Amino acid sequence: MLEQENLYNAEKETRKTVRKKQSSQTGFTGTSLLHKYLYPLYGFDILHHMVFDVFHTIPLNLCKNQVQRLCELELLDITYLDEQINTFPWTTELKSGRLPVAIGKEGKGLGFWKAEAFQKFGYPMLECILEGKLENLNELEILSSVSRFVELHFHSGRDGWNNDMIEIHKKLAQRINVKIEEAQGLDMCSISIHNMLHIHEDILNFSATDNYWCSVFERAVKDYVKRSHICKGIEGTFAKAEARREYLKSIQEQELDDYNKCDTDQVHCCLLNTKRSIHQLLQ
Repeated sequence: MLEQENLYNAEKETRKTVRKKQSSQTGFTGTSLLHKYLYPLYGFDILHHMVFDVFHTIPLNLCKNQVQRLCELELLDITYLDEQINTFPWTTELKSGRLPVAIGKEGKGLGFWKAEAFQKFGYPMLECILEGKLENLNELEILSSVSRFVELHFHSGRDGWNNDMIEIHKKLAQRINVKIEEAQGLDMCSISIHNMLHIHEDILNFSATDNYWCSVFERAVKDYVKRSHICKGIEGTFAKAEARREYLKSIQEQELDDYNKCDTDQVHCCLLNTKRSIHQLLQ
């Protein structure tokens, strides 16, 4: 209720200086449109019912910042890092998407890394190449924690979260925040690092983060913009195309299920006939 009062107070305040002071103290500049229209409708709370996009928050903030720090401070030899990137034994599944590319002496290669590349570098590659290469134990502990954080969201968490995993996630986020502030300074403590402290709340409220992160929607948009249209009723065109895709997908899955089904009675009969034929040949 206090947050709602702050929203309304900031919205009603007409004095610019007072409103600016309230905004700096409470973090609100006025009433959100989402709160204005959705809260009366079904009690939508902008503080508790909005989620963090883990797909971008972790790879493009947490992982990217740590990789840039490794390169800029030369905590890890770039030549060694590029050799590991070029020779790392990626699995077939991981090869299907974007992979990290060689960084180069001037670090220009990082400009070609996308979110998926930073994610795969964070896990499984990071822990595999750090052993015996970092003298600073604090830095090693931070990077190992980052790798475990990535693993939770992009690997084990994709199969479902349990209470133990959520508790580990909570403690791991707290540890990363504290260690980064102590060992790397406040400049590395971005708002995305702080937001990690609340991601476990989203998991408890809205299930696993891969159910609502932006990656799926971005790839759908990329597919939509390639489709031809006459700039009239674009939403309807896209909706019909998506409906056709889902329908065809369901038919293909049904055909595959029918193909994989096995009639046990026919199999037994076939085996029995084969056995009889062999017996007759042997006589």
